[in-house]
Amino acid sequence: MDEHTGIQGAEETVIRVKGMQCFYCFTIAANILKKYEGVKEVKIGLDSGEAKVVYCADKINSSQLIEALRDKGYIVELSNKNG
Repeated sequence: MDEHTGIQGAEETVIRVKGMQCFYCFTIAANILKKYEGVKEVKIGLDSGEAKVVYCADKINSSQLIEALRDKGYIVELSNKNG
């Protein structure tokens, strides 16, 4: 069980989403991530421009999450907050 999330087999990653300035854009980005099996939680920081994603690593990985956002036209990268 992950000590931070309390979810068995969960991992957490922070994705920096560039160029977004409104709540609507962040909501769309969060919804893109939430539709994938294994994504348990998405928290968007409007001020930081970051998405904190908790997911089950046996179902999806951070590269797939980044690719999902890129496929929809978002400019994204892993944050330096990742371990």
